[in-house]
Amino acid sequence: AVVLGGPEVAQEALKQPFNHVCYVGGTRVGKLVMQAAAEHFAPVTLELGGKNPVIIDKSADLADAAKKLAFQRTLMAGQVCLAPDYVLVPTAQRDEFVAALGKSMTEMYDPSGAGTKASADFPRIINANHTRRIIGLMEDAKKKGAKVAYGGEVNEAERYIAPTILVDVNNEMDIAFEETFGPIMSVMTYDDRSQVIDEVAKRPKALGLYIFAQDREAIDYYLNNTRSGSVAVNNAVTQ
Repeated sequence: AVVLGGPEVAQEALKQPFNHVCYVGGTRVGKLVMQAAAEHFAPVTLELGGKNPVIIDKSADLADAAKKLAFQRTLMAGQVCLAPDYVLVPTAQRDEFVAALGKSMTEMYDPSGAGTKASADFPRIINANHTRRIIGLMEDAKKKGAKVAYGGEVNEAERYIAPTILVDVNNEMDIAFEETFGPIMSVMTYDDRSQVIDEVAKRPKALGLYIFAQDREAIDYYLNNTRSGSVAVNNAVTQ
């Protein structure tokens, strides 16, 4: 049976003695689902999203990575549990990657120059609360030193947030640790690949982790030194 409804319907459903409960969504509600299921000793499957990292190795095909990630970050305006959330890119390749990422976003949503807001293919944020939350994350990051390298336009009343690339993101910012669940790609840099492993380990295990590299030894290094729900190499979201 399929039952439609909002939080009230979900709460009533969780009072029933189901044999198994599956939930896809955020961590806060996931904890509530697990608590409710425990009343009936029902096992649970929780798919909770998170800060899904993208590792750009120095051997990566930057144009290929940028084209794929531009789509996968902005799919459903970033409201996808498996969406890539932040990118770790070599310092020397950051500007080239960011330029390619922005170029791909423009080609997808603003090829005529009319503006992304006019695109029939770019959706809006699901509700006002999430719109304010995402804008708040971006404003906090900008106050703490992040720069908008692409996009950045918002219209809270219309629940519109443009595809956006933030650079100079650091761990003092809320967006560095909170799942964005919106069309903002945070870009961080590294000089040694051991820094990548350290950075990923600072966050809870991600639902998805994405590696872009042509060097097989580098791919194995990242696979062997990280943990995540799933991994894709030279792709994301569609694994």
